[in-house]
Amino acid sequence: MPYDPSQVYSPEADTYLLLEAARLEVRPGDRVLEVGTGCGLIASELAGITGVVATDINPHAALCARKRG
Repeated sequence: MPYDPSQVYSPEADTYLLLEAARLEVRPGDRVLEVGTGCGLIASELAGITGVVATDINPHAALCARKRG
């Protein structure tokens, strides 16, 4: 299946609010599970702090998040 970015949730204000809150809580050595990762912005940012598993039911979102790292 080809990746279609128009089928993926783009970061909005709520994404950045959640990211800000997560950065305050997550510490090295924590384990993070992101359900409904969308474009993978939060997962990729938190991966710089600790291990992250990101999931999404939308295959386009999963591919987008994988490309993001």
